[in-house]
Amino acid sequence: MRYYIILLLIAWSVFSCKKDGDYDSSFFWCPAIKIEKGDKSVNLILSDPRAYTEYIKSPSDPDYFEIYYSDNQLSYTLFKKLDITTSRVSLTNLNNNEPYYIFVKVIKKNFEPVYSDTLMTIPSVYSEPEELLSGINFTMERVNISCNKDYFSFVSNNCPVQNTRTDNLYYRSISTGSIGIIEEDVYNAEWSPVSNALTYLSHVRVGNWIYPAELKIFDLATKAQSGLFKIDYDKYYVSSPVFSSNGELISFLSSENNSSKFFYDLWTIDPLTKVKTKISNFESIGLTVSGTYTWSSNGEFIYLSGYFNSGNSRNAIYKFHVSDRELSRVLSSDWSDSSPSVSPDNSKMAFISSRTGNDEIWIYDFSSTRYIQVTGNPGYYFDSRYSNIQWLSNDEILITGYKDNTFKALRVHIE
Repeated sequence: MRYYIILLLIAWSVFSCKKDGDYDSSFFWCPAIKIEKGDKSVNLILSDPRAYTEYIKSPSDPDYFEIYYSDNQLSYTLFKKLDITTSRVSLTNLNNNEPYYIFVKVIKKNFEPVYSDTLMTIPSVYSEPEELLSGINFTMERVNISCNKDYFSFVSNNCPVQNTRTDNLYYRSISTGSIGIIEEDVYNAEWSPVSNALTYLSHVRVGNWIYPAELKIFDLATKAQSGLFKIDYDKYYVSSPVFSSNGELISFLSSENNSSKFFYDLWTIDPLTKVKTKISNFESIGLTVSGTYTWSSNGEFIYLSGYFNSGNSRNAIYKFHVSDRELSRVLSSDWSDSSPSVSPDNSKMAFISSRTGNDEIWIYDFSSTRYIQVTGNPGYYFDSRYSNIQWLSNDEILITGYKDNTFKALRVHIE
């Protein structure tokens, strides 16, 4: 009997040493958190980050979680103490259309507590977005609509018009439903606000790499393409062409004459004279531009997002005064805010934000300084690389969202 007891003790010791050696007891994990909003309620989703994080030694388990919430960010209330295996908790009896802030406090005996990021959400009654282009059953990215609402444009790499895997630019007639291809290997297309013309970037493939090749215009009335300038991609890159609010200029991001191909500044080009003008000097102030951008309807400002290289890499939203060449910050937050789009009456700004732990669509009202959380219910996902926000009117937006393994064009009403 003693022999078996000794063997059991040895086996337990070996197992225990192996188990303890797999973890670093000097620190413990904090859950990744996300929020889904509902009617007078929100669901907080917690997940163990160890499954998708690389460690030399995995952190040990905490003892328990505490959930705190607030409606003002000044004083927080303990909502509930949770076991660390809890993956979902609901906060109910909240006020619709009012902001709430939530964080998780992580407790382990003999250690200082660890805190998760603070998230923001605004519960509301769910309104299902209207799915446009529902008859198309293939991937669509960056869906836009023409100024007279007669045509959609979108980028796709599996449209049945041609058997090809390149990212191609298409247009679709709303009245007839017919689909036409504009060009293969295209990205970043935008409609003119005053005519049925598109500006876009064609690409060239060199081995396994894709480079911007030429800035172009497509006239839907004549089906004619015209080149504005070719890009020397060995020296600089170009992205994100956008018509000015009066349609007389096309702005774009370019790293021409900058120290790096990845430092972009704002440029404009006159489609008639093809004269290019650099209008910003973001590299000199250390601003890295990211996401999409937009002109204000009065043409005074360009709203854009980016981050300063001396700080953290969270995107913030700025406005660039076109005539004065001055940059000022629009939103200050603890989250990543990007891809702003301003309503036709310049009263509201839609943008993509990580406030809930997911990229969602938000609205900021310039007059009231209030926020509206447009999305946040389970189902749709948004990504500024493939989604763009276009105002259809002062209370409706068009946004490309991801659901059921494909991108969908969605019309969303703003309350």
